[in-house]
Amino acid sequence: MDSVRSDLNQVLDLCKGTRKLTNYLKQLSEDLNSEQIPKQWRKYVVANISATAWIIDFVKRVEQLKVLTASKDFGQSGLWFGGLLYPEAYLTATRQYIAQENKWSLEDVILRFEINLSQDQIAENKQGFILTGFTMQGAEYSKNDGRVKLTEKISAEMPCVNIKWIHVDQAKKEQPEETFQIPVYLNKQRTNLLTSVSLPTYGVPPYIWYQRGAALFAWSNE
Repeated sequence: MDSVRSDLNQVLDLCKGTRKLTNYLKQLSEDLNSEQIPKQWRKYVVANISATAWIIDFVKRVEQLKVLTASKDFGQSGLWFGGLLYPEAYLTATRQYIAQENKWSLEDVILRFEINLSQDQIAENKQGFILTGFTMQGAEYSKNDGRVKLTEKISAEMPCVNIKWIHVDQAKKEQPEETFQIPVYLNKQRTNLLTSVSLPTYGVPPYIWYQRGAALFAWSNE
């Protein structure tokens, strides 16, 4: 944050004529003028967006980090997953945390991806983490049916979800339902796979979802 602020202030001083031009500022100004994200700002993976969009997005990320810093539950009650600098690291950390709290082996911990939780479920969510900001392509979640269905929409927003780590023995006791495995990417460029999750569906063969390229995305600029 300090580096970005310093760079912008230097460019502003340059425009005011109170700072001399350097090779660094020349390249920085050229990048910003052409809406390219400066190389020195690329400390984490982002989609191909303009420099202006990057700054707006970056401010939102910093604001969330400030909130998380002051939070006692480390975002367990809700956070913008795609706004984390390293969301895959957060997934690993939550898995380790739940395993340690319950004295489980990491190999015995399974990820559950729950959708459209009630307020009571959220309040009693001791083994999960509420995440927001997901979108889906090639499919759509129906709140009425509680399942994923086919759709002609290019993209569909998801309600808040809950990533919940449970023990493998608990999973064996649950009544099986029809699901399909869907990849979760960082963004719609599909170059950074974060994980894959099982979603409930009904009457749609798995190969249909694969043909449609169904996927979840943690970050979107729509």
